[in-house]
Amino acid sequence: MIGWYHMPENVYRDDKILMHLDRLHALRLSRVPAPIHVHFVPSDKCNQNCNFCAYRIDGYTEFFAEKRPDGTLRRNPHRMMPYEKARGILSDCAKMGVKAIEFTGGGEPTVHPHCAGLMNYARSLGMETALVTNGWKMGEDIRAALLSATWVRISLDCATPDTYQKERRVPGTVLAEVLENIKALVAARNKAQSSLVIGIGYVITEDNWQEVIRGVELARDLGVDNIRLSAVFQAQNASYFDGFGEDAARRCRMAVTLSTDTFRVINNFDLRFGELLQGSPEFKRCPFQTLVPYIGADLNVYRCCVMSYRKRGLVASLANQTLEQLWTSEEYRQDYLNFDARGCERCQFLDRNRTINRFIDMDIPHGAFV
Repeated sequence: MIGWYHMPENVYRDDKILMHLDRLHALRLSRVPAPIHVHFVPSDKCNQNCNFCAYRIDGYTEFFAEKRPDGTLRRNPHRMMPYEKARGILSDCAKMGVKAIEFTGGGEPTVHPHCAGLMNYARSLGMETALVTNGWKMGEDIRAALLSATWVRISLDCATPDTYQKERRVPGTVLAEVLENIKALVAARNKAQSSLVIGIGYVITEDNWQEVIRGVELARDLGVDNIRLSAVFQAQNASYFDGFGEDAARRCRMAVTLSTDTFRVINNFDLRFGELLQGSPEFKRCPFQTLVPYIGADLNVYRCCVMSYRKRGLVASLANQTLEQLWTSEEYRQDYLNFDARGCERCQFLDRNRTINRFIDMDIPHGAFV
């Protein structure tokens, strides 16, 4: 065990699943419940090109990139989910009892010309919505859709234009545009007295760990509600942090002291590092894949965001079937039951899977006597 590493307490609660006992009981009976929330990817295309993006770095995905006519790879594929198909999938989600839709990437969700409309449509169906975005194209239509959403997380991952440009491979001036969009969203939220929770994402990398304190101060001054600090997931696992991990962890812990009554610093770095440090899960069963699936812009359903765009993570295509048809099929149930999570190189949902598995495997005599 690395000496500087320790697991933080209660960063993201892994026991939230207890709010969904119907799903847990279905899993206990070896059934496949409806998902609780869905990662929904309207676009694989992105308007940035982050050097730590899991979908664009070597050794992580197997079929995210598109082949050009000359045989070279385009690591920013021009795939977008067709509008009517996207609406159909969202309708299926609502019909099945899905509670929330997280618009995320893949690529950048707001690049899709109908992103705001799809968010509004999901809300009209009674599902909660959330958005993960880089914030560059967070215009009036997106901001208006967000006012009825539950939360948004804008990825900054820096404190300076130079780092923004280096990591995201866009002009450093883009950071100022993003910050103005965040300020406009905060102002619109406050004016409308919306309950939207506005958060900032800060993924710790070898390029930005030294300015994490300044990044937290920047987020606080924007008037947002929180900032989440986490460790970048990549093919090297924990060894990626050799040489700077201890200092990065220390700075993240120091950053928590910048929390106020209206601004929370969520230090997720140690938790994510622990998942990278472990590597492959110790458990065979992965129930989380049934509860929070990932639907890519390529119309494929994947087991989770970590295993998306990989052969191992591929479940099935929705090109010629509905989500409900897939989810209620015996083929999918057998696929879930036969999947062995110990073959995954890393798991971002270790504690949640452990909690669920404890419930599924629970065999306590005299259970009525509590």
